[in-house]
Amino acid sequence: MRIKEINIKGLFGLFNHRIPLNMEDHITIIYGPNGIGKTVILKLIKSIFESDYNQLREIPYEVLSIEFDNQSRLNITSETEISRPNEEDFTPRTDLIFELIRSNCETEQHKITREKPDSRARYILQHYPISRIEREIPGIVRIGPNKWVENRTGDKLSLEDIIYRYQGQIPFLDQFQDIIVKKDPPWLVDIKDSIKIFLIETERLYVNRENSYEDKNKKMLSVLNYSKEIASMIQANLAKYGEKSQSMDRTFPFRLIEITGSSILPPEKLIKKLSELENKRVQLMDSALLDDEGSLDLRELFKKIDESNKNVFSAYIKDVEDKLSFFDELNEKINLFKRIINDRFRYKQMRIDKQDGFVFITKAKDIISPSQLSSGEQHELVMIFELLFKVPPNSLILIDEPEISLHILWQQQFLKDLQEITTLGKFDVLIATHSPEIIYDRDDLAVQLVERVDV
Repeated sequence: MRIKEINIKGLFGLFNHRIPLNMEDHITIIYGPNGIGKTVILKLIKSIFESDYNQLREIPYEVLSIEFDNQSRLNITSETEISRPNEEDFTPRTDLIFELIRSNCETEQHKITREKPDSRARYILQHYPISRIEREIPGIVRIGPNKWVENRTGDKLSLEDIIYRYQGQIPFLDQFQDIIVKKDPPWLVDIKDSIKIFLIETERLYVNRENSYEDKNKKMLSVLNYSKEIASMIQANLAKYGEKSQSMDRTFPFRLIEITGSSILPPEKLIKKLSELENKRVQLMDSALLDDEGSLDLRELFKKIDESNKNVFSAYIKDVEDKLSFFDELNEKINLFKRIINDRFRYKQMRIDKQDGFVFITKAKDIISPSQLSSGEQHELVMIFELLFKVPPNSLILIDEPEISLHILWQQQFLKDLQEITTLGKFDVLIATHSPEIIYDRDDLAVQLVERVDV
């Protein structure tokens, strides 16, 4: 399922925005003056699919509507009750109403009501052994008395944020019903599970490094973190490749005996296939996915291929093709990553190393650390890396101000790079920008947000 259109009415009490997404090119750009709600719209979309109900309450709007490509529509209405007659101690309450309108006009509705917790509930929560949260929710690390970080997104969360985002995963807090929302109904869970959201924010040069309360102020450059990640990714793939190779080598004699008929290739096709495999090996070496053993001169081997041994070579080629195909997806991403970065970086070139990750070599043949890249180079590398290696397929990617620190020519090239990446990664992108250079010659992908548009 994909998002087809986004509508928001009464944003900040001022704006009505309609955003049709480009379903064919998979890329949509929203632009407009400061304060009109570009970044806020991205945050609201992320909040819906990650159950961040606090965020949905805090941003003022009347109705947020998401239309899907299966002709269904999800409406989220935010209603704040200002006062109640004859109740002096009334606490304002904001209700969220989720309504699904299916293609056959059937409707489902779910209301999320949250009263502010009283002082007794706050006291109990502050003195309860809430360290269990880290054990029960993977990826959550405590960084303060009432503060956690979600390692995947870097979001800082209070206890109430965690309860709303991870409802149903912390059963020991069920006794505090006055701040815990009811579980989402299955139809709402299905909607949120059907689309993964990934937000690339403006502050992307650093990642959180909190592994404990004491580490709460430590941050790491994203380029250094991602350099380690790609090295770990390669090493993990090499380990799995080794296991697969050992298993296939053990059973190779059985496949050799069984190979018959059309599976046995004529000598001329065997020569062609062996050449292709050698070229692929060289390319995989360049991507650090195989150890660099140099290229082979196959001319003497080709002379020995004939009718008497073509079954052996046919079985061998089929095995090697199966083994090397294990790297196809990662290799394609690494190749595109290297090409984009090396096309953009004027005074240095990047190669990938299975131990060191990113290695940058200047025109003077000096090796420099990723931390020595310029701000613009780091922004470019981080965005391209996240789009290629961090984003799951069939996602909606939200990018806030991709133009930050990028040279005008890089801004103009951004959409072309992005189109290649979306084709490979199979996902949709919604971009919020101030830069006409990001749009460049693709006005057909752009939606202007104006002061007042009827929805």
